Amino acid sequence: MVESLNSEALIIRRNDWRENDSRVVLYTKKFGKLSLVARGAKKARSKIAGHIEPISLVNMMILKGKAFDYLGSAINKKAYLNIKSNLNALYFVGAALALFDSQVKEAAEDEELFNFLISWLDLVDDRFALDLDKDKGELLYDYFALRLLAILGYKPELYHCLACHQTIKPTTNCLNLRLGGLICGDCLATSQLKYLPNELLTVSDNCIKLLRIFSEATSYQTIKIEPTLTRELSRLVKSLLEFSQ
Repeated sequence: MVESLNSEALIIRRNDWRENDSRVVLYTKKFGKLSLVARGAKKARSKIAGHIEPISLVNMMILKGKAFDYLGSAINKKAYLNIKSNLNALYFVGAALALFDSQVKEAAEDEELFNFLISWLDLVDDRFALDLDKDKGELLYDYFALRLLAILGYKPELYHCLACHQTIKPTTNCLNLRLGGLICGDCLATSQLKYLPNELLTVSDNCIKLLRIFSEATSYQTIKIEPTLTRELSRLVKSLLEFSQ
């Protein structure tokens, strides 16, 4: 008898696999990230094809196989149609899911991670998707990235200097991308430590506050900030992600 398992899951991506099948990567509530074969999904009359589009929340059944595990069934719970109707929303959500896919290992079950992923998608779809512009999209993506790193255990040190361990004060501070934390202005001026090229980025006091909020907030907080601060945050997040991979 074929063993079957059931779970709620978010479809992350879907790729062609063999002549009539698809390979589906999803993050499940019970079993973490999985890669499953959806047999016959490319056929014109496939009943499952419409339920396994990326950015879809489904109830699904896993069939255990000898060489591969299979997607036995999938019933769509939420299609996130607002996201899919707005190109800006689709772009930023697609970028967030690609980041999630690259950072999260297979079969590492984490209900907190699943709940965060779904709550962020619900937030974007219900509140922002229909009129999402570039600045809002970048803030939502940066929040997603910083919270994802924090949940995975890669939260940067934002309160104490990595060199002298003193509390960070409002001054000229830098973010050490390789070590994942702040270096205070005093240590930057007096330290004999050698840093790698492009390892340090100057970070403003307001950006440090924003980094702390986004890394620690369990729900997204709408904050009005200047476009220059949005760009600074995005630059720092992009650089952090490059060093974390």
